[in-house]
Amino acid sequence: MTKTCEIGDEITAAFNKFKVGKAKENSAMILKINVKELKVEIEETIGDNADILDIADSLPESVPRYVILSYKWKKDDGRLTYPLIFLYYIPPQIKPSLAMLYSSTKHELGVKINVNKTVEIQNADMLTDEWILAKLNKA
Repeated sequence: MTKTCEIGDEITAAFNKFKVGKAKENSAMILKINVKELKVEIEETIGDNADILDIADSLPESVPRYVILSYKWKKDDGRLTYPLIFLYYIPPQIKPSLAMLYSSTKHELGVKINVNKTVEIQNADMLTDEWILAKLNKA
């Protein structure tokens, strides 16, 4: 398989640091593709106590993004876990070439960061606690 975009070691290092962070609430890392350099870059890291609606508001209306979300989840049996969710945000009305670029990089990025759950979302307004819990309960 040909490689579309470069996913540098700095992305893996930043993800590993994010993954082992001591956040007690939700946190997120938002990644984008630098189209000119064909390279995945960190756009923003939202630290401990990130509100899901704030994360949704951070997503542009017409440009895809990858979001790595550490989500505070209290299971039915009372256990507290922090699953990592790889969100592929792909708004419906974008240029086909941009959609293709993000889509072709998604698999390689998911493999490189080794996240358990990958979910596609087309509308940032759908990103709510209820939506995330529904996806986690399907896992």
